Amino acid sequence: MLFRPVYGIISAVNVTEILTTIPERDAYQMNPVTLAFLGDAVLTLYIREKLALIADYPSGDLQKYTAIEVSAHGQNIALAKVGPAFTDTEKDIFRRGRNSKKSAKAKNASVAEYNNSTGFEAVLGYLYISGQYKRLDEVLHLACGDMKQALGLDGPGGTGTDTAEDTE
Repeated sequence: MLFRPVYGIISAVNVTEILTTIPERDAYQMNPVTLAFLGDAVLTLYIREKLALIADYPSGDLQKYTAIEVSAHGQNIALAKVGPAFTDTEKDIFRRGRNSKKSAKAKNASVAEYNNSTGFEAVLGYLYISGQYKRLDEVLHLACGDMKQALGLDGPGGTGTDTAEDTE
């Protein structure tokens, strides 16, 4: 729930009531690079939220882990997990994003990784802007899996927020 003033009175609203959505057909027709721009923000927020909830680390460490997950390389690992589960529409948006002309060049990734990550972000942006939040959550959950395990936060030496009391 989010709180916002309504005629001078604070009231609780469901966050999905204040997000902008457009019809699926309009979202489908958007420039795939613009969809990727949105998808990048969606993925970053999702990763940051999950990290904040599973690991009690200083913000610098959380930023480092976020950078690993949202990098083109990290997104390609996520894409390998979720790509086969894409719907036909999602596959088409992915291809359009992957094949689109981009103004930026790959810095710390191969061109293929960079192009694939743009396609993945376009799918996330499409699902977000078209209001398909349930599907977006499914895709992100499939793609990111168990972040504690992936980042080594649950094994020996891991310092996530779980304690012996939490796991009993």
